[in-house]
Amino acid sequence: MPERRAAKRTKMVLPVKINLEGNIAAIYTVDISPFGARVAGIREEVRPGQTVTLSRGTQKAQFRVVWAQPLGKGEFQAGLEGINLKEKFWGVELEKDATVDNDMEVLMKLLKGPQKR
Repeated sequence: MPERRAAKRTKMVLPVKINLEGNIAAIYTVDISPFGARVAGIREEVRPGQTVTLSRGTQKAQFRVVWAQPLGKGEFQAGLEGINLKEKFWGVELEKDATVDNDMEVLMKLLKGPQKR
């Protein structure tokens, strides 16, 4: 099944604060990309379509909840898509052109072996 992501995710646990309609709580990322993140440790229910604000140090950005699921009693994880995400928000260098589709093309070329000319 082809991957629908715009960019590759990077597994990285970073502490962030989430603002859910005025309630601020400490959570963490599970993986990040130049366009969003998967976060966990959320103690309030979040719903797809909901807008939240994440803070990392002095940086703030708005995100749209794309999906959410319970991890256990009173804990949720969610996939977030950046609305106004600045390039340096995560504080680490992420490759925007390292798309999953591009990785698949490279893999397929390697599997086919050398091409005859």
